Amino acid sequence: MKNRASKKKYEIISVLLCVCLVLFLIEGCGMGSSGGGAGGDTTKVSISLNIPAEASAASSNLYALAVPADVSSATDAAPSYLYAQAVPLDVSSIKITISADQMTTITDTFNVLPDENVLPDGIIERIYNVPSGPGRTIIAEAYDVEGVPSYSAEVTRDLDGVDTEIDLNMEAL
Repeated sequence: MKNRASKKKYEIISVLLCVCLVLFLIEGCGMGSSGGGAGGDTTKVSISLNIPAEASAASSNLYALAVPADVSSATDAAPSYLYAQAVPLDVSSIKITISADQMTTITDTFNVLPDENVLPDGIIERIYNVPSGPGRTIIAEAYDVEGVPSYSAEVTRDLDGVDTEIDLNMEAL
């Protein structure tokens, strides 16, 4: 009798431990959280940075985007980047800051490399997972080689978990 009661107790404890483990795993993965970004809800934010053609044409110091050797004339099937907007030479790096109350600030500073992170249309695009919630401020600042800011843009958006595209037209300072 005593052995059977011990076995029954052991089975109950085992089941309770398994339930606790499952609940712990669900909570740890963020599946049990909700609201405001504090519990793990994020929004995929795609930020497109554009330095206006007027600003870049003014300096005549432009990055030249490569044209493939197999394009011999305008009548050939030239890729779209043949006609792309250029990026000013005075833009060496860009810093993007995403902030709001009750979230950890996201800061991303990167070098501008026309052959690597400038899209064919001259746009620079970055993607971030940002905690969902109200009043997310996004600031983009472009710097020259000496670290002096030369262009900037700012926007504030409420993020609700739905993928969001944000176009920032940077202005000369």
